[in-house]
Amino acid sequence: MDRRNSIKALVLGTVSAGVVIEACKSAKTTVAEVNMDDRMQEEKDYLVKVKAEPKFFDEHEMATITVLGDIIMPKDETSGSASDAKVPEFIEFIVKDMPEHQIPVRGGLRWLDLHSFNKHGKSFVSCTHEEQIGIVDEIAYPKKAKPEHAQGVSFFNKMRDLVTTGFYTSEIGVKDLGYMGNPFDFMFFDNVGSLPHKQLAGTIPFVLFALFQMKFAVITPAIITGSFAERVRFIGYLFFICLFTLFIYTPLCHMVWHPNGLLGAYFGVKDFAGGTVVHMSAGFAALAGVLVLGKRKNSEHIPTNIPFVLLGTGMLWFDWFGFNAGSALAANGTAAMAFATTTVASASAMLTWIFFDRINGRKASALGA
Repeated sequence: MDRRNSIKALVLGTVSAGVVIEACKSAKTTVAEVNMDDRMQEEKDYLVKVKAEPKFFDEHEMATITVLGDIIMPKDETSGSASDAKVPEFIEFIVKDMPEHQIPVRGGLRWLDLHSFNKHGKSFVSCTHEEQIGIVDEIAYPKKAKPEHAQGVSFFNKMRDLVTTGFYTSEIGVKDLGYMGNPFDFMFFDNVGSLPHKQLAGTIPFVLFALFQMKFAVITPAIITGSFAERVRFIGYLFFICLFTLFIYTPLCHMVWHPNGLLGAYFGVKDFAGGTVVHMSAGFAALAGVLVLGKRKNSEHIPTNIPFVLLGTGMLWFDWFGFNAGSALAANGTAAMAFATTTVASASAMLTWIFFDRINGRKASALGA
């Protein structure tokens, strides 16, 4: 049972919504040591007050929370465990910040120990890892749990919410989500050389892969341009490209194409050559652009240079062979099929346009084709 991946998928849903919403309402930090310089005085006073309060959980309860937290969110090859993210400290803070959690959590911890004593003759912390997993399995699945384990099920659901919230609001958890990479890893092409990168592109030089990816980053804002061509100032368009690339394209590219990206690795989103990263992001950005700008004042748009239109179309078609076939990162059967599909799909689109032109009584034209 892979609890980490299951919880990672659930974290974007409603599993911890209650705790998150309440924590956001209070607008108070849960980190033990924080920089207080940019905090309002009221918040500083509150944090000092909470830290000055005596600990709610005793050592045995904290040990139980730590063990249970690490079962819910175990360490894996890419990220730390709940205890590494200081989730037990987070839970200690939450029960003092929101006292309504105190009785359910403390009562649940006692139920867990009592159930463990009845089953194995020792506390939950003293059990072997296999015994602990066996107990957790009895209360982790509400539909399969026995009626007499109802209190344990309720307690585990609350602990899962708390652990998930604590973990994914920590630095470790944010990195584990795969929302975005570390921009300092290869800044200024540091360590980007002629050797392949085992994870990202094991068949071609890493620098070639980086330049290939840059083509996608360049073409995406260019596609958006059609929605507001001749309607914005050039300097504004440059600012838009910078902001779009940094805050929309880059995180989406990481989430879809990186081996540990959130959408690709954990939600199974497939994108061979930019259908999601390039075209969906460009399409939504273009729609947002026209909604902001509104209707054109002059709906008539007469092309001024047909030969340039055809030249640009031909260059783009040829370019797309490189995008699609090149996404195989090798000269193989996959690249050949992508090349063929690009040719047939484009030609079919051209013929379809001519067909509808004729149905609507218009002459077939080079511009239409």
